[in-house]
Amino acid sequence: MRLRGDERPSMKEVAMELD
Repeated sequence: MRLRGDERPSMKEVAMELD
């Protein structure tokens, strides 16, 4: 779910990876 900032992963994506 990347609406903006496609170059860097959104905090939600990072949280999912770390989770």
